[in-house]
Amino acid sequence: MPLNHVTQNHYNGCFIAAVAMILGKTYEETFTLLFPDRDYSSGEHALRCEGSDRDVGSLAARALEKLGYRTKKSTYKQVKSLLKYARKHTLIILRWGGGSMCHAVIFDAETKRFLDPSGPLEPGDMRRYQRNLDSMYYVEQKAA
Repeated sequence: MPLNHVTQNHYNGCFIAAVAMILGKTYEETFTLLFPDRDYSSGEHALRCEGSDRDVGSLAARALEKLGYRTKKSTYKQVKSLLKYARKHTLIILRWGGGSMCHAVIFDAETKRFLDPSGPLEPGDMRRYQRNLDSMYYVEQKAA
């Protein structure tokens, strides 16, 4: 089933919006699932790396696994490889700002579209995604 685009409702809410696309839920519903101990109005919408764990991709994968999804890190090094080979929806983690900032984007394997929570794709986004690629994780729902 194709994924619906969800826009991030907060400047650092791209991960919430990306997961919402996979779950088929709203941004607000997904925020509550991911962060039941946080207040939505607090403005704290980012996926936090704590302690020595600075691998945002594996942190994101673990969050999806807690929600009943299987994830597998992609071995592809080219974002455009997804267009040809991906058979599963994919969470893409990008890094910029010298590595201090992360951004999450979804690849919809059914429609072969990239869904960016910050808005529609612009010319040059694919090159920017490739240049800033940190990791890619295939995502599929676990069998009941």
